[in-house]
Amino acid sequence: MNYGNRFVPPPADAPTPQRPQIILLVIVFLLALLLIVNTVELALIIWQNFLQGEPVAVAQPSTNTVEPTASAQRATDEQEATEPAPSLAQTQQFIPPVRDCVSVDLSLTPYSSTVPSIVDSSTATYVAINVEEYASFTAYWKRELWEAALIGRVIRIEDFEKDKADYGKLSYPYLTGNGFLLDGDSSAQILADSSLLSNGTFIHFRDWGEGLAFGFPSGVPVAAFGFDYKPSETWHLTVNGCAIAIPEGRRGFIGVVMHDSNLLQFTLFSREDVQGGLSVDNVSYVEAESP
Repeated sequence: MNYGNRFVPPPADAPTPQRPQIILLVIVFLLALLLIVNTVELALIIWQNFLQGEPVAVAQPSTNTVEPTASAQRATDEQEATEPAPSLAQTQQFIPPVRDCVSVDLSLTPYSSTVPSIVDSSTATYVAINVEEYASFTAYWKRELWEAALIGRVIRIEDFEKDKADYGKLSYPYLTGNGFLLDGDSSAQILADSSLLSNGTFIHFRDWGEGLAFGFPSGVPVAAFGFDYKPSETWHLTVNGCAIAIPEGRRGFIGVVMHDSNLLQFTLFSREDVQGGLSVDNVSYVEAESP
């Protein structure tokens, strides 16, 4: 019988390829290949460490802590024994560089402008940005912070507006319009120059280690004082035996609040050879309370 080109279907029980089985076989093959590659890489690393004489780290069951080796623990113990304990400044965060406070001889008579010799130095402690704590007073480098520390107290101001601006040098002792007694060997003038300070008249002076003393009006002791300044070089403010550095450059403010003792005066001096001078204005103060 001639069937010609007639199609003959396969038997009903013949197996047919299943697509999911093929995909599973491909995935198993790829995983096996990846495992082989990782095993080869690990073997190469172990072999390289062996050639270099380094110990091979053996994976341990996962735990929450890592135990150091005996040699590493001994090295750590020796390092901790030799290292000093951290200081207070190192343990505090956001502590800016502190300013040095230099102790000086306190053998000064009232209104004396003599700058004593430096005998030792100590360091201020920052209690906040722009606030420094010293042994007998607190220094503020922002007027608003200084005034906030004196809420409820009467703040008096010497703004030099009662003094006539004149390029002539002041003769000492000099009594300002609001009663400050200036004494010293500095070259001082009363100026009105907005390029230095923009608030009317002010005092501008140069000093070569002699110091200009500012005696408070009527010799009354004060519990706090402060002033605006514009320094052309580094200057120093002497307060209760400490010489605080006023860095050269920008206009600024420094205020002092005494802890227990009171003041009759403060002194400003510089030891720079070439000077543009220091401008001072709005000298503010709070009289000490009567005992």
